[in-house]
Amino acid sequence: MGVWGGSDARFRALGPLRRRPRVLAVLESPPGLLDEEEAVVVAHVAAGRLRARAFLAAALAAAALLAYPAAAHALTICIDPGHGGPYSNSNHNGLREKDVNLWIARDLRTELEARGHTVIMTRDSDRAVELRDIATWNYTATTDRWAYARDGLTGNTPIPKDDLQARCDRANLAGVDLFISVHNNGAPATSAHGTETHASGRDPLGSRLKSLVQESVVSETGLNNRGAWVSDFYVLRWTNAPAILVEGAYISNAYDASLLKSPAFRRRIAAGVAKGVARWLLEDPYRAAYPRLAGADRYHTAARISGVGWPGCAPACVLVGGNAYHEALVAAPLAARLRGPSLLTSASVLPTSTRTEIARLHVSEIVAVGSTETIADSVLDEAAAAAGIDRAYVRRIAGEDKYETAARVAEEVGITPTGTVIVANGDVIADALSIAPIAATYRHPIVLARTSDMPTATTLALALPHTRTMVIGGDAAVPATQLAGMANVVRVYGADRWATNAAVLRAFYGSYATLTPFVANGNSPADALALAPYAAAQRRPVLLTGGRVLAARTREWITNDRPRITGFTMIGGTVAQPYLTDWMLYKSDRE
Repeated sequence: MGVWGGSDARFRALGPLRRRPRVLAVLESPPGLLDEEEAVVVAHVAAGRLRARAFLAAALAAAALLAYPAAAHALTICIDPGHGGPYSNSNHNGLREKDVNLWIARDLRTELEARGHTVIMTRDSDRAVELRDIATWNYTATTDRWAYARDGLTGNTPIPKDDLQARCDRANLAGVDLFISVHNNGAPATSAHGTETHASGRDPLGSRLKSLVQESVVSETGLNNRGAWVSDFYVLRWTNAPAILVEGAYISNAYDASLLKSPAFRRRIAAGVAKGVARWLLEDPYRAAYPRLAGADRYHTAARISGVGWPGCAPACVLVGGNAYHEALVAAPLAARLRGPSLLTSASVLPTSTRTEIARLHVSEIVAVGSTETIADSVLDEAAAAAGIDRAYVRRIAGEDKYETAARVAEEVGITPTGTVIVANGDVIADALSIAPIAATYRHPIVLARTSDMPTATTLALALPHTRTMVIGGDAAVPATQLAGMANVVRVYGADRWATNAAVLRAFYGSYATLTPFVANGNSPADALALAPYAAAQRRPVLLTGGRVLAARTREWITNDRPRITGFTMIGGTVAQPYLTDWMLYKSDRE
């Protein structure tokens, strides 16, 4: 007879055994092997009087074969071997913690990669991750504010925050799904022994994972169960993704240390952690934490936003090209003035979702923004037919280029002697994304500048009487030399699109008692721009994320404004905004 493992027709022979079947081993399987949501894999072991060693080998072989997760559950995981370089921490019984941490972390990497996950390491040698002074999280009690900034301190007194932050940065910038910090314990009382796992109380996903990992490590190793703990360690708090910290065993305890000296035992710790992760994934942890407005694509998402924002009908709507981001930007205050939504179209065909929404709105006017290159005349014919209005009530605002188009839209929105004109960079959309809802809220027209020179159409528009010129972006985006003689120039900007977004939120929503921000992907402008008229109507801010990446300046704003934030509404599908983003926001928005 033989040992077989697998499911259905995928059973494979694992090795020969003799005598009649006596043992039925039931092994957990990640989702996807039998059923996408839940499965167990049964390994039949042919055995009479089966030797323990043979059975163990068969079971391990079956487990190795069946341990791979479904592709849909393959994660990007950051493993953080604690300490390193000058930060050795616990040194007892001939062991240095930094070394043991790295050995187990490497074994864990092997285990996780064998299960189909992508692994990045904060370190893979005996070194510190960062020895310089970098931006870290610092709290000022007198103002009750957190700041992400350099503090002028380095080294391990009182804590190597720069090194810890660099580990967080590595994970945060990579947009990982999960962070696992690997440590081992030490204590003055050498009788202390066993294993424990930690997670932040701000992190529901990490908190659940810590319990499962703790159970699995204890089961795999037989170590004393010291429990799963709620802890606020730096790397648990300031990583964005769900995070746990594993304390494998006590280096200061002679018995635990003797176990840790065994490569086979260290692999058992790693296997326990990996099995805990597999059990966690069976629970489908990444689910929606907040309401979401999303469609099958950008056109459908814009239509969904319109449906929620204008549930009855609208007097008019604006139509812009789905890839014409600057036209969509300058159209935001126009849509607000017309009291209707911004809808998106492809260049040559009116998408079904847009056509259906136009028909539902019963608009009496449609204004297209952009040339025939972004919206063909035939698309306007389709839009008129969908609305059931004469083609004469569908008009186009366009110039020779986007700068002239913006100037013409600005004139229609209205440049007045007492008003504000917004100036944004016409080459790069990044900074300007944040100002679209503000422009729509206050009906501020938007004109476009170039870094090389000020376009003639923009110069002429800015020559019209107005009280204030609001520039979005720093001198690199809109040089000061191009603004000479402009009325009351005010700049709103940050070091990048995320910092600019935070600056806009502070400048325009600082007095609001409560906030329920919309959350859009700042790397996919279409959703954020289509959202602007609705966000303006709701007087709600738009928070930008990088999809899987939550910038430090974004988290700083959330952390400091947490008492005012009542929740979030996610914009876009799970490609633009994975459910991971929901949980990063949740983690940031907790005391």
